[in-house]
Amino acid sequence: MTTASHPSAEAERLSRIVADAWSATSPVADEVDQATRQAAFKLVLETMLQNGAEQLGAPDEWADEPPGQTAREALDDALATEVQRTDAVATALGLEYGDVGALFDLSAAEPVLHVNPTKLAPDDADVLREITLLVCIGRGALGLATGTRHIREAAAAHDRLDAVNFNAEMERIPGIALRGHSDSDNRFVGLRGAGFEAAGDLARRLVCE
Repeated sequence: MTTASHPSAEAERLSRIVADAWSATSPVADEVDQATRQAAFKLVLETMLQNGAEQLGAPDEWADEPPGQTAREALDDALATEVQRTDAVATALGLEYGDVGALFDLSAAEPVLHVNPTKLAPDDADVLREITLLVCIGRGALGLATGTRHIREAAAAHDRLDAVNFNAEMERIPGIALRGHSDSDNRFVGLRGAGFEAAGDLARRLVCE
């Protein structure tokens, strides 16, 4: 009698993460072409795998599952150097490696946005949208989740925060998904569908001007 084999808990977990990552792109499947959706899926999947699926809303029961590998066997895929981080951001934005420095300081583990203010939109609400897109995709490329705190810090650093109603304007930005309570100090901010494409288009425009 043959005994049916069952996938390991780790294999099931990975399968569910992949399914959730693909599902996260489904609301905009009709709005973008297949290549754009696949690019968005890849970025979401990498973020979920590197940062922990629970940060993106995966079921809490996964958190207590034992790791599938010993520490000795675990794959080290950390973006440990500035070169690795720069390459990851360049790939996500469709930029040349040497152009990334015009948008981000990647000398530390977390990216710091530093765009020439004269290249940003003249309207403060439009600037907040541009900063949000860039911060989200820059952090996402490194497997880091983004919160409204990160957006606030970047907007303040570019002197474009005081003139806008931050919470209200964040709700109006197309191409992003907000999670958490509306009065939270640090809501989750993620790109969705057309937001990935818009962030790449914006980045390429900024480095070409």
